[in-house]
Amino acid sequence: MTTKSKPRKPKRTKKARLCLEVEYNPAYADPEDLANAHDRLLETALSTPGIMEEYDEPHFGPCHVASSDTLAGRHLDLLGGQIQIDVDEGAANITSVLQRIDPSEPDGNGGIQQEPCDDEDVDERENWRAYNGALDGLESLLLALAAEGVLSVDNQAGTDRAIQAALNALENQF
Repeated sequence: MTTKSKPRKPKRTKKARLCLEVEYNPAYADPEDLANAHDRLLETALSTPGIMEEYDEPHFGPCHVASSDTLAGRHLDLLGGQIQIDVDEGAANITSVLQRIDPSEPDGNGGIQQEPCDDEDVDERENWRAYNGALDGLESLLLALAAEGVLSVDNQAGTDRAIQAALNALENQF
């Protein structure tokens, strides 16, 4: 006896950022109030059984207030200007003065020799490579977030604190 099983539905693999523009009277509401009202309205509508069945019951996250900045022509100074990001039409460029460990500089390699001669020197060389790679990764992440409009002047202070915490963790690690 064979049994037929239902075909599996494919996993949800995509996320989309949807934008909603709202005209409102600031004397009666602020953007956060409107985002909360939107969440309640959507929650009420989605509580209707089967309302989204034909779309495979997508999950809607909370509504957030987007930055008033456009994605083009933005400049961000992070960590007091140590990291500068310019965004133009979704592309981002970074200028950073975060210190890398440079093994070609006499003082830039923590005193290890150019050619490793024992296990300790090899470990030190691997540490500076890992540290430099971690800084590269942090800067790449910042570029991607800026290009997508996630980083803005509206959340710059929080971003500065997060970057500083990441740098402190790196310093403690290496």
